[in-house]
Amino acid sequence: MPLPTGNRLGTCEIMAMAILIFAASPALAEPSDSFAVARPYRTIAFTPNRADRCAYYFVTEFSASVTSVKSQDRVDRFLFTDAMGLMRNVGHSQAAGLSIDSHLAAGGWRFAPTLRFKQWLAGRRSLDLSLGYASANLEQEGVVGPIVDLRYSPNGSFYAQAGACRIRNVSGITYYPQYHVYEQSLLQVHAGIGLGGVGGVVS
Repeated sequence: MPLPTGNRLGTCEIMAMAILIFAASPALAEPSDSFAVARPYRTIAFTPNRADRCAYYFVTEFSASVTSVKSQDRVDRFLFTDAMGLMRNVGHSQAAGLSIDSHLAAGGWRFAPTLRFKQWLAGRRSLDLSLGYASANLEQEGVVGPIVDLRYSPNGSFYAQAGACRIRNVSGITYYPQYHVYEQSLLQVHAGIGLGGVGGVVS
């Protein structure tokens, strides 16, 4: 038996409402949202990155700087530094960590535990401050005592730096009649460039 007109209208209204509800559903009306690709987040990253991309990142750096050392050997004027460590993003725009830096200067190779602080700027630009300490006995040449560096990086792979440290030069040692080391440790300033991440490892 045919349905009364009133019932047919009621059925059409119900179907129309169901279609409107179906179309108005955000999950179904915008299917592209359900397939949106989230920005990758890692617990530990290989290259420096901000807190919204990683919690920790490795420090892998290599730099070459010119010092104020006066020497007939041109190589003695350079300070080469290799660093490996780990940093943690401690805020939206700060990071802190520790590295072991090896410094080659004036023919002496020194290792220095180093504290590091980073201030993220816009994008991946950053300012870094590092403070290390190289211990050595009186017979050892090269970097001794505290060494401080300030770096500016326009990205995670390249940086320019300037800093200061003491560099020791040993001119002679006598053992008799009394042990004595003829050495001179002078405060030197230095400036140079460096590579981080993959570039630092390759270098």
